[in-house]
Amino acid sequence: VDQDIKEVGESLIFTQVKCYTSNFSLNSEEVKNTIFNFFILFLKNKEINIETIFCFSTNTKISSREKLLSRWANDENFNVGNLKELYCDKIKEILVKEIKVRRNKKLNKKKSTEEQNFIKDSANKLIEIVNNEVINFTELIKWKFEGLSPDEAIIKIKNEIEHLLEDDKFQNRPVSLLFGVFISEIFKRSQNTKSNDRNLTNKLIIDILKHSDLELEEYLNMKFFKLINIDIELLRAEIKNIQFKIDNHDYKINSLEESLDILI
Repeated sequence: VDQDIKEVGESLIFTQVKCYTSNFSLNSEEVKNTIFNFFILFLKNKEINIETIFCFSTNTKISSREKLLSRWANDENFNVGNLKELYCDKIKEILVKEIKVRRNKKLNKKKSTEEQNFIKDSANKLIEIVNNEVINFTELIKWKFEGLSPDEAIIKIKNEIEHLLEDDKFQNRPVSLLFGVFISEIFKRSQNTKSNDRNLTNKLIIDILKHSDLELEEYLNMKFFKLINIDIELLRAEIKNIQFKIDNHDYKINSLEESLDILI
């Protein structure tokens, strides 16, 4: 949703995720393209009265020659002064170049004179908006460089997710089962063409948690698990183990009730 991930809560957070082996700089095509897309999202959501953040997140690290981005990524308070001015100037440079690249690509196609003039006017107006908004926009950009290989990053993310799923909010349900259910739901919804149909909400999570562990097994997407190498047999074993414990507890409760009936 909106490029990669859109989180709606106390803040509005747009995250572009890049899982790469190569390092990044402010001259990387992926970074420049992301900055442009973030700016368009910034303009679309500018009137919303909520804190907005644009995050470029990657497993890899900053190129050794990239000094400005290194300072910026470590500058959590976004210093007022020379560095802030340098950040804004670089973002302005990137945006103006990206606008011109897109303008020229459209002009290279066979267009009528009227269409060409419209493209040129639109590009000039957007550049003018960049000049007026670049400071406000630049202050909202955040960088996250993990400095990990893709494999290490995936393991780290999975461990973080599993830790979060141990929270009391999830009612002590089997972590691997919840992981499988939620990732299946994400995959299913990601196939929808309308962005609103790809939303995942607190209500959806609450509704899922109302089901028993055995019912949740129906949510699991077996084909998808094979694709991403999740051990479905491990999930099934854990479900059976939980069900055995439930049955055992039921047996003990019934035995106690029978004993009480005899005593009464």
